[in-house]
Amino acid sequence: MPTRQPNFNDDNNPFGRATRGIQGRIMPSMGQRLQVELYEGGIRMDMTFTDMEGTFKFERQMTGKRYEVRILLGGDSEYVEEVDFMPNFPTIIHIRQQNIRSTRLDANANKASGTVISLASLKVPKDARKEFDKGRDLGDKKKFDEGLTRLKRAVEIYPSYAEAYNEMGLFYKRQAVAAARPEDKTKQMESAEEMYRKAIEADPKWIGSYLNLAQALMMRNNFKECLETTQRVLSMDSGSIDALYMQAYAQANLGKLEDAEKSALAAERGERKIPLVQWLLARIYEVQGSPTKAVVRYKQYLKESPNASNADKVRETIAKLEQK
Repeated sequence: MPTRQPNFNDDNNPFGRATRGIQGRIMPSMGQRLQVELYEGGIRMDMTFTDMEGTFKFERQMTGKRYEVRILLGGDSEYVEEVDFMPNFPTIIHIRQQNIRSTRLDANANKASGTVISLASLKVPKDARKEFDKGRDLGDKKKFDEGLTRLKRAVEIYPSYAEAYNEMGLFYKRQAVAAARPEDKTKQMESAEEMYRKAIEADPKWIGSYLNLAQALMMRNNFKECLETTQRVLSMDSGSIDALYMQAYAQANLGKLEDAEKSALAAERGERKIPLVQWLLARIYEVQGSPTKAVVRYKQYLKESPNASNADKVRETIAKLEQK
């Protein structure tokens, strides 16, 4: 059956909308269940545990807000970071040495895989690390301009500081999300992309910056480059569920529906679930003229994400498809 030109950015698309229920993943996975606490304004809002792969969920909390996440690592160690959670998409939390608070910390306890934490950042001079820490602290207080000044000093001291470039990208992204004018959003996102690319140039083997870049490109509908970026990630980690999903999303928007289906099905086979994979598969089948298969996927999407921002729209779509 002939297909029509797909449109994966219509009103049914839940990507980027605020909704109830947030999810994340800790990298590197510690191979054990960890307690995760969620704070807002210094008040503990919720608590949960990760699975063995490092995935966690807070079903009652809203996306589109900034929370402080505290992860109990065992003994006297606690990891603390402020995080923005996106709707229906897991936020990756990279465990960074400088964010671990402890009264007694084993120096060998947090050695990281080169694919997860930047190897270049392990060689950072003390002065550069000091500027980085001050910059992040200022960012946590939403003093982005001051924080960026500190981060720029860090890379002046140590030009291969991939983590600092990546952090600047996250600062610009947060400002883009908060910006009211479309032109300001575009300008900030362009700056974010530039910083992610510099992080990649500083450390081409660090996956974190590639994933951040791919997500930024996807948000700006730059699907061609998003696809290229996810392919780089998958060449280093063929099982990256986040990269497989973003690859499928990019392929679908480029009209490569068969490739998109294969990528989405590969993402679905992972132990960690991304509800948007089901939504994407449903849209692919709907565009291909397979309403029965689309309905199955839409229903699975609602099962995995019952509070999705587009849930009512999806139910309407299901009702129309079931009448065909």
